[in-house]
Amino acid sequence: MSAAGIEFGRYRLIRKLAAGGMAEIFLAHLDGPAGFDKEVVVKRLFPHYAANSAVLRLFQDEARVAADLNHPNVAHIYELGCTDGQWYIAMEHVPGRDLTEVCRRGVRARDFLPLAHSVRIVCQVCEGLHYVHTKVDRAGVPLGLVHRDVTPANLLLTFDGIVKILDFGIARTAARPDTDPGALKGTLAYMSPEQVRGEPVDARSDLFSLGVILYELTLGTRLFRGTETEIMRRITEDTIPNPRARDPRFPAELEQIVMRALEKDRNQRYPNVATLQWDLEDFCARRGLHSNAVRLAQYLRKLFGYIPAYEERGLVPQPALEPPPSAIVLASDGRQELGDDYDRTAERPALVVMDGAEPAQPADAELHQAEPGPVSDGAQFSLDLDEGDGEAAFLVRLERMMEAEARALREAVSSGANREDSGAVERQSAEPAEANPAPKPEEPAL
Repeated sequence: MSAAGIEFGRYRLIRKLAAGGMAEIFLAHLDGPAGFDKEVVVKRLFPHYAANSAVLRLFQDEARVAADLNHPNVAHIYELGCTDGQWYIAMEHVPGRDLTEVCRRGVRARDFLPLAHSVRIVCQVCEGLHYVHTKVDRAGVPLGLVHRDVTPANLLLTFDGIVKILDFGIARTAARPDTDPGALKGTLAYMSPEQVRGEPVDARSDLFSLGVILYELTLGTRLFRGTETEIMRRITEDTIPNPRARDPRFPAELEQIVMRALEKDRNQRYPNVATLQWDLEDFCARRGLHSNAVRLAQYLRKLFGYIPAYEERGLVPQPALEPPPSAIVLASDGRQELGDDYDRTAERPALVVMDGAEPAQPADAELHQAEPGPVSDGAQFSLDLDEGDGEAAFLVRLERMMEAEARALREAVSSGANREDSGAVERQSAEPAEANPAPKPEEPAL
């Protein structure tokens, strides 16, 4: 594809970022008069799927659900359209990394998310989810929207310090009941007990998922791990370990907040994410923990070596930073984690995940999609449309494929535009990045 791009309706496709079994994803420009130029991401459905009503309906639903959502903490969908028989979705493009990648890089660099930033991230997600949960249609009727897949992989941290909630592909609304209500939809280790049991869910299910993320970020350990069956049992039956039982330094007030968000009985949880946010903000105020978008952006830019667009667009490659071998141990499930030799008193670790699988996604869990790799011909996401089983089974396979597709999209949206083509790389100057950003203010001892 040339630097000038290929015309596709109103858009100019600059570069293919990823491809899966049902769609391909492009970095694109929307050109207009007087030099107007907006950078977007275009997800284009392969033509042969447009003839399949089930595939097309899910693709269209993904755009319809998020079309009217307009909030700083929710990724924007600009358009659902069809050009020359090819359906596409145009969506927001913002440079950043998902929370999973942020935690991985923090582990390698021995520079983990401080507690203030961890709570700040969760508070931003609360703001976005509160908007989603309370959204009404143009007639004033509540949409009853539930995300159902609130995970670190679906939370994009922009290099401006803003959190964006991604991927409403399996969201539930009052107007869109489940085609297969008993099927598990989402990422298992972040599901609520009622979601695991296949029961109807409401906004408090998303709150539980966010509680899992809060637990992992602030304590520095995975909450639900093991095989698929073990995770389901631990979510629905086992007692959740109190944070202070794992780390006596954990603030008692924060422990109460975390454990209330993780109540197995949804009637015992916070009634909504807004009340969770208020308690977290009060906790930070009393403890003197300070974080905002500027400080979080400073941390992210330091961690990833990001040069802001007004200096030079892109990511500066950084040497791999690994903790000393004695600080790394191999967990029972094959993942690498921080060992006992790591000095946990220096900084509170975040979600300790290395280069293996996504956080809280057991390698043998059939429902979990593989982590995206290099762009391929999409065979790993292919859907056999000739199988003769029923519609429900077909839709389950289809939704799993869409989840894998969405993961590739998340990777593309968060990082694809920073992968310059060879011509652009040659144009980049050898000018080094600025000196390290100003150090973060010291976090009060816990």
